[in-house]
Amino acid sequence: MGPGHAEDLVPRAEGLDAGSDGGDLAGDARRALVGLTSKAKSIRGPVQQLRAGIDEESLTGFTPAEHVQLRDFLARITGNLDTMLNSPPKGGPTRG
Repeated sequence: MGPGHAEDLVPRAEGLDAGSDGGDLAGDARRALVGLTSKAKSIRGPVQQLRAGIDEESLTGFTPAEHVQLRDFLARITGNLDTMLNSPPKGGPTRG
């Protein structure tokens, strides 16, 4: 799979060690709620293969340069959304 493959487009939740605010989740009890059951672990490989096939098909017809451009657009959108979520609303009261 070349550059810009859909797997590269969006950061994966697996292995995250920090929250969206950059804080450490090591002491956060909610972290224990995020995980795979043994049944889910047993089908993880086939599900990942299925996802990879869907990713590949969804990008059919895009050039490698377009893959990179799409990845960059999605990264910018993600950054914009992160900024929105971590900033007070424009013209309104602050969250807190």
